[in-house]
Amino acid sequence: MIFFIPAGAGLFLFFKNKIPDYLFFRVPFAFLDYEKAGILVFLENVLQLVFWGYTGTQIAALCRYCQNKTHEE
Repeated sequence: MIFFIPAGAGLFLFFKNKIPDYLFFRVPFAFLDYEKAGILVFLENVLQLVFWGYTGTQIAALCRYCQNKTHEE
């Protein structure tokens, strides 16, 4: 539960920074904002990483739960 709020902020930043456009090659060039402070960019990237880490952890827990449930039957 501690990581839920930072993960939500990371998801928000993921879409705010238009990362899916870069992933699906909708943008031909990666534009960098040199006006933004470096520490802010670093924190935004860490929050996005927390989102993906939290998502992966939850998916792994769900898979373990489903696997254990099938072995009990």
